[in-house]
Amino acid sequence: MQSGADNGTPLAPAADYVDQNGKFVGFIGWNLCVAQIMEGVLFDRWILLDL
Repeated sequence: MQSGADNGTPLAPAADYVDQNGKFVGFIGWNLCVAQIMEGVLFDRWILLDL
């Protein structure tokens, strides 16, 4: 199966995965991303994975 990078299809969740308000279900919100970045920059608290 090819990915969006291979065939140009969007990588975001399909429109089938929306709730009654039109918001994507199970998709991380930009507010959470920005909050995590600000916490890292301001308080030097980064969420890192130990791989």
